[in-house]
Amino acid sequence: MKVAELIRETRDLVAKAKEIEDAVCDLKAVNPHKKPVVDTRTPEELIAILEAKGREIADALAALHRSSPSK
Repeated sequence: MKVAELIRETRDLVAKAKEIEDAVCDLKAVNPHKKPVVDTRTPEELIAILEAKGREIADALAALHRSSPSK
């Protein structure tokens, strides 16, 4: 009977510890009034941006190749 009592007491203590752990306040610094940031761009707009950035990168690489000494 002693073992059964210990098991029951252990379960009770574990349950109580879980209650305490779950009741702990979340201390993150979050502004509850902040509006969520939503990206409203269309897929076509995003593709256009990516293509423009790709051209920028290609131009920059071409300039680097022109400025580097030839082998």
